[in-house]
Amino acid sequence: MLDYELLSDEGIVRIHPESPLQARDFAALNEMVERYLSRHEKLNGLLITADDLLGWEEFSDWFDHLTFTKNHQAAITRVATISDADLPKLSPEINEYFSTSEIKHFSSNEETQAMSWFEHSTIQ
Repeated sequence: MLDYELLSDEGIVRIHPESPLQARDFAALNEMVERYLSRHEKLNGLLITADDLLGWEEFSDWFDHLTFTKNHQAAITRVATISDADLPKLSPEINEYFSTSEIKHFSSNEETQAMSWFEHSTIQ
């Protein structure tokens, strides 16, 4: 399950995976993001908090994840990962092959810094 919320005033989507990701997670997230983008040019950020990399329920769910990334990368200015786990720390290097969004990793106690980083990219 993917827990998410839209901080509409900031133009930021906060995401927290609670279990291995499934296609339906991306379908629901896609619907929310598309509604926002129908009224705004871009999202200022995607904030991903994860205690660990949970992966995907099925291998095919990974393709839905890549499709979401491909379809929205131009509309998402920045992506912040917040985690103390080792693999998310590599996300900026890994994701540069899949996304044109600026990506930065923060430790679990740095959410305030991540939100500040988004504010510096705010699109009016």
